[in-house]
Amino acid sequence: NAKVSPTQIGRIASFYYLDFRTMAHFVAELDDPRWGARWASWDADRKFRKVLELVSDAHEFAEVPVRHNEDQLNVDLSELLP
Repeated sequence: NAKVSPTQIGRIASFYYLDFRTMAHFVAELDDPRWGARWASWDADRKFRKVLELVSDAHEFAEVPVRHNEDQLNVDLSELLP
């Protein structure tokens, strides 16, 4: 009798309807051993920026269409970013 049970990562992906590529990205980034030492020394603003970067890299955002007349706004915003 083989027993199949979900992993914690699988449960999270299922609950939030996340693509497997998104979860693979999250796991790869969060399992990076360099995070532990750096994360502890970061202030709240830097932690927030890193988590926002991680979430915005999610596969689900790759196919979000640009709304009508937002092309130029996106170009302008991208010029302001580092």
